[in-house]
Amino acid sequence: MSSQPRESLPAGGGEADSVADGPARGQTGSLVLLIEDQPDHARLIQRVLDGTRFRLMHARDGEEGLAMALQYRPDIVLFDMGLPGIEGMQVALALRQDPSMADVPLVAVTAWDQDMLLGHSYDAYIRKPIEVGRFVQTIEEVLATGPRRGPAAEGPGPS
Repeated sequence: MSSQPRESLPAGGGEADSVADGPARGQTGSLVLLIEDQPDHARLIQRVLDGTRFRLMHARDGEEGLAMALQYRPDIVLFDMGLPGIEGMQVALALRQDPSMADVPLVAVTAWDQDMLLGHSYDAYIRKPIEVGRFVQTIEEVLATGPRRGPAAEGPGPS
């Protein structure tokens, strides 16, 4: 396992595994940690976020994502629920229990039915396949409102 963030994902083909030493120095914008094991999904999200104010780091499994979240303290964490090793719900629970992550919103980006997620700690839910036109807007809304601590409808959860 590497705790080095993957900040730039390749534009096509191959694994999403371009590794940087840490969050890019001198760049501005919100730091987004994506925990996603499927390279095609990671590339799609990278493409959607290209040209926005977001800087993307990528972890390919729950263990790597948890380590990166604690090391780099991103502004928001996007995570798949069905991850190898430590599943997304376990990552979310571990992050919720860490005081240093208390104000970091968690967003489940998953094909799992939302009913399966009831009782899990996340601030918003984005269903796969993602709706590209709404994806950035949902992230912006979640960052504007902050963590909500509990299940949410697609988009930010209820206040």
